[in-house]
Amino acid sequence: MTHLTSLRVPGWDRIEGLAHGFLGRTIPSDAVMDAGDPLCDAKKAIGLAGSVITTVKQVHGDQILDVHAPAPKQAGEADAMATGDPGVFLGIFTADCVPILIVDPGRRVCAAVHAGWRGTVAGIAGVAVAHLSVRYGCDSMRLLAAIGPAIDRCCFEVGPEVARVFHESVDDLDPFLEPHGKQVRLDLRGLNRLALLQAGIPSERISLVGPCVACGGDDFYSYRRDHDAAGRQLSFVGFLS
Repeated sequence: MTHLTSLRVPGWDRIEGLAHGFLGRTIPSDAVMDAGDPLCDAKKAIGLAGSVITTVKQVHGDQILDVHAPAPKQAGEADAMATGDPGVFLGIFTADCVPILIVDPGRRVCAAVHAGWRGTVAGIAGVAVAHLSVRYGCDSMRLLAAIGPAIDRCCFEVGPEVARVFHESVDDLDPFLEPHGKQVRLDLRGLNRLALLQAGIPSERISLVGPCVACGGDDFYSYRRDHDAAGRQLSFVGFLS
């Protein structure tokens, strides 16, 4: 791995002990996920060599799992994880879908969320915030959230049947929808930001990080653009021991 893009959230470097990042092209399309450690090079590049970054089998739902030390390599089937244990690092893979990292600096609790369009409809971002409140005693007003590189409205076109599903689940979809011929363009990152706001995180504590992965350069994979040649990028978060 000669170069690995790593985007960090402005201001989060001041949070003591927090490790986080939205990585660029991390795993190529032909990587064998169950052979060795496909994240070995990436972990060296981000200073977590020897650590486990726990992932999940992502299923485009709204399930969230708690991860405890000693951290497993994979936690199960879900699209979000949360932890309050130091030394546990949570990672999610994306190629167009929306990666979301959530942190409570005071309680040293964090979550990583994968929000595809189905997860967005299911409100997984809000589910994660509610879980942090119930399970870890977090106050949503004190949470920080970051929405990472994903496909933006400029490139995310869906048919009327998908648009109809969003119309049924979002009270006012118009700000996030743009007709484009027989298709419509949807703002997935904007919809997840709305979900975080509705869950109680203040606007000024929500960051948008990185470009549209489909048209914002070659640092990120996009399934819509690259098709079967698309690998995956990793987004990760955790507190050091």
